[in-house]
Amino acid sequence: MNLNIDIKSIKLNKKARTILFIIAGFLLFLLLFYVTYMQFQSLADSREELAYEKENLSEEKSELAWLQELKENESLMKEQITVLQNALPESSEKSNIIRYIRGSIHSSGNILDINFESQVSNENYIEQPIHIVFEGRYEGLVSLINNLNTSPRAFRIDEIEIYSGSEGLPQIMADVYVSAFYLNK
Repeated sequence: MNLNIDIKSIKLNKKARTILFIIAGFLLFLLLFYVTYMQFQSLADSREELAYEKENLSEEKSELAWLQELKENESLMKEQITVLQNALPESSEKSNIIRYIRGSIHSSGNILDINFESQVSNENYIEQPIHIVFEGRYEGLVSLINNLNTSPRAFRIDEIEIYSGSEGLPQIMADVYVSAFYLNK
Protein backbone atom coordinates (compact mmCIF):
# COMPACT_ATOMS: atom_id res chain seq x y z
CA MET A 1 0.00 0.00 0.00
CA ASN A 2 1.10 3.34 -0.84
CA LEU A 3 0.59 5.79 2.01
CA ASN A 4 2.14 8.65 0.28
CA ILE A 5 -0.52 11.22 0.06
CA ASP A 6 0.14 14.34 -1.74
CA ILE A 7 -0.56 17.38 0.45
CA LYS A 8 -1.42 19.49 -2.59
CA SER A 9 -4.18 17.09 -3.64
CA ILE A 10 -5.63 17.20 -0.10
CA LYS A 11 -5.63 20.99 -0.24
CA LEU A 12 -7.32 20.84 -3.61
CA ASN A 13 -9.77 18.35 -2.28
CA LYS A 14 -10.49 20.65 0.65
CA LYS A 15 -10.84 23.59 -1.73
CA ALA A 16 -13.06 21.53 -4.02
CA ARG A 17 -15.17 20.46 -1.06
CA THR A 18 -15.54 24.05 0.07
CA ILE A 19 -16.61 25.14 -3.40
CA LEU A 20 -18.94 22.15 -3.60
CA PHE A 21 -20.33 23.02 -0.19
CA ILE A 22 -20.88 26.68 -1.23
CA ILE A 23 -22.60 25.59 -4.45
CA ALA A 24 -24.78 23.11 -2.56
CA GLY A 25 -25.66 25.81 -0.01
CA PHE A 26 -26.52 28.26 -2.77
CA LEU A 27 -28.68 25.65 -4.53
CA LEU A 28 -30.38 24.86 -1.23
CA PHE A 29 -31.01 28.58 -0.69
CA LEU A 30 -32.52 28.87 -4.21
CA LEU A 31 -34.69 25.82 -3.55
CA LEU A 32 -35.93 27.28 -0.25
CA PHE A 33 -36.56 30.64 -1.92
CA TYR A 34 -38.54 28.95 -4.72
CA VAL A 35 -40.61 26.88 -2.26
CA THR A 36 -41.33 29.98 -0.16
CA TYR A 37 -42.28 31.96 -3.26
CA MET A 38 -44.64 29.17 -4.38
CA GLN A 39 -46.22 29.06 -0.92
CA PHE A 40 -46.85 32.80 -1.00
CA GLN A 41 -48.37 32.47 -4.50
CA SER A 42 -50.57 29.65 -3.28
CA LEU A 43 -51.61 31.74 -0.27
CA ALA A 44 -52.47 34.71 -2.52
CA ASP A 45 -54.50 32.45 -4.84
CA SER A 46 -56.30 30.95 -1.84
CA ARG A 47 -57.15 34.40 -0.50
CA GLU A 48 -58.47 35.45 -3.90
CA GLU A 49 -60.57 32.30 -4.14
CA LEU A 50 -61.83 32.85 -0.60
CA ALA A 51 -62.92 36.42 -1.47
CA TYR A 52 -64.69 35.10 -4.58
CA GLU A 53 -66.46 32.40 -2.56
CA LYS A 54 -67.47 34.93 0.12
CA GLU A 55 -69.01 37.11 -2.60
CA ASN A 56 -70.86 34.11 -4.05
CA LEU A 57 -72.02 33.13 -0.57
CA SER A 58 -73.32 36.65 0.03
CA GLU A 59 -75.24 36.57 -3.26
CA GLU A 60 -76.66 33.15 -2.44
CA LYS A 61 -77.72 34.35 1.02
CA SER A 62 -79.49 37.33 -0.56
CA GLU A 63 -81.28 35.07 -3.02
CA LEU A 64 -82.23 32.67 -0.23
CA ALA A 65 -83.63 35.55 1.85
CA TRP A 66 -85.63 36.72 -1.19
CA LEU A 67 -86.99 33.21 -1.75
CA GLN A 68 -87.92 32.89 1.93
CA GLU A 69 -89.72 36.23 1.73
CA LEU A 70 -91.60 34.98 -1.33
CA LYS A 71 -92.58 31.83 0.53
CA GLU A 72 -93.78 33.88 3.51
CA ASN A 73 -95.88 36.04 1.17
CA GLU A 74 -97.24 33.11 -0.84
CA SER A 75 -100.85 33.57 0.23
CA LEU A 76 -100.73 37.31 -0.51
CA MET A 77 -99.31 36.61 -3.97
CA LYS A 78 -102.00 34.02 -4.67
CA GLU A 79 -104.62 36.62 -3.72
CA GLN A 80 -102.97 39.15 -6.04
CA ILE A 81 -102.92 36.60 -8.87
CA THR A 82 -106.64 35.99 -8.34
CA VAL A 83 -107.29 39.75 -8.40
CA LEU A 84 -105.31 40.08 -11.64
CA GLN A 85 -107.08 37.12 -13.20
CA ASN A 86 -110.41 38.75 -12.37
CA ALA A 87 -109.20 42.09 -13.75
CA LEU A 88 -107.95 40.49 -16.98
CA PRO A 89 -109.92 37.32 -17.68
CA GLU A 90 -108.92 35.02 -20.53
CA SER A 91 -112.06 35.62 -22.59
CA SER A 92 -114.18 38.65 -23.40
CA GLU A 93 -117.32 37.31 -21.63
CA LYS A 94 -119.50 40.06 -23.10
CA SER A 95 -122.57 38.78 -21.26
CA ASN A 96 -120.77 39.20 -17.93
CA ILE A 97 -119.70 42.73 -18.90
CA ILE A 98 -123.29 43.64 -19.83
CA ARG A 99 -124.62 42.15 -16.57
CA TYR A 100 -122.01 44.06 -14.53
CA ILE A 101 -122.72 47.38 -16.27
CA ARG A 102 -126.49 46.98 -15.90
CA GLY A 103 -126.02 46.03 -12.24
CA SER A 104 -123.94 49.18 -11.64
CA ILE A 105 -126.99 51.41 -12.04
CA HIS A 106 -129.26 52.16 -9.10
CA SER A 107 -132.78 53.55 -9.14
CA SER A 108 -131.63 56.95 -10.42
CA GLY A 109 -130.82 55.90 -13.99
CA ASN A 110 -131.13 53.44 -16.84
CA ILE A 111 -128.78 51.96 -19.37
CA LEU A 112 -130.43 52.49 -22.75
CA ASP A 113 -127.82 50.78 -24.88
CA ILE A 114 -124.49 48.95 -24.68
CA ASN A 115 -122.47 48.62 -27.90
CA PHE A 116 -119.27 46.62 -28.23
CA GLU A 117 -116.98 48.22 -30.76
CA SER A 118 -114.07 46.64 -32.65
CA GLN A 119 -111.47 45.02 -30.43
CA VAL A 120 -107.92 46.35 -30.33
CA SER A 121 -105.30 43.63 -30.02
CA ASN A 122 -102.11 44.47 -28.15
CA GLU A 123 -99.09 42.28 -27.37
CA ASN A 124 -100.35 40.79 -24.08
CA TYR A 125 -103.99 41.83 -23.90
CA ILE A 126 -107.02 42.71 -25.98
CA GLU A 127 -108.89 45.95 -25.45
CA GLN A 128 -112.66 45.88 -25.91
CA PRO A 129 -114.08 49.41 -26.43
CA ILE A 130 -117.66 49.76 -25.18
CA HIS A 131 -120.16 52.57 -25.77
CA ILE A 132 -122.76 52.90 -22.98
CA VAL A 133 -125.81 55.14 -23.38
CA PHE A 134 -127.07 56.28 -19.97
CA GLU A 135 -130.22 58.19 -19.06
CA GLY A 136 -131.14 59.28 -15.56
CA ARG A 137 -130.06 61.58 -12.81
CA TYR A 138 -126.54 62.83 -12.29
CA GLU A 139 -126.18 60.66 -9.16
CA GLY A 140 -126.90 57.57 -11.27
CA LEU A 141 -124.12 58.49 -13.70
CA VAL A 142 -121.70 59.07 -10.82
CA SER A 143 -122.69 55.69 -9.39
CA LEU A 144 -122.03 54.00 -12.75
CA ILE A 145 -118.60 55.65 -13.04
CA ASN A 146 -117.66 54.77 -9.45
CA ASN A 147 -118.73 51.15 -9.94
CA LEU A 148 -116.69 50.88 -13.13
CA ASN A 149 -113.65 52.37 -11.36
CA THR A 150 -113.92 50.02 -8.38
CA SER A 151 -114.86 46.94 -10.37
CA PRO A 152 -112.79 43.77 -9.87
CA ARG A 153 -112.56 43.72 -13.66
CA ALA A 154 -110.27 46.26 -15.35
CA PHE A 155 -112.20 49.07 -17.01
CA ARG A 156 -110.84 52.34 -18.34
CA ILE A 157 -113.18 55.27 -18.80
CA ASP A 158 -112.12 56.95 -22.02
CA GLU A 159 -114.73 59.68 -22.51
CA ILE A 160 -118.04 60.94 -21.14
CA GLU A 161 -120.40 63.21 -23.07
CA ILE A 162 -123.28 64.63 -21.01
CA TYR A 163 -126.34 66.43 -22.39
CA SER A 164 -129.96 67.11 -21.42
CA GLY A 165 -132.23 64.12 -20.92
CA SER A 166 -135.47 63.49 -22.83
CA GLU A 167 -137.53 64.90 -19.93
CA GLY A 168 -135.24 67.91 -19.36
CA LEU A 169 -133.23 68.64 -16.24
CA PRO A 170 -132.56 67.09 -13.70
CA GLN A 171 -132.71 64.20 -16.18
CA ILE A 172 -129.47 63.82 -18.20
CA MET A 173 -128.24 61.59 -20.97
CA ALA A 174 -124.64 60.51 -21.27
CA ASP A 175 -122.54 58.65 -23.77
CA VAL A 176 -119.92 56.82 -21.73
CA TYR A 177 -117.01 55.33 -23.64
CA VAL A 178 -115.10 52.71 -21.67
CA SER A 179 -112.71 49.88 -22.44
CA ALA A 180 -112.62 46.44 -20.88
CA PHE A 181 -109.57 44.23 -21.10
CA TYR A 182 -108.79 40.53 -21.32
CA LEU A 183 -105.73 38.44 -21.95
CA ASN A 184 -104.51 37.87 -25.46
CA LYS A 185 -104.06 34.12 -25.83
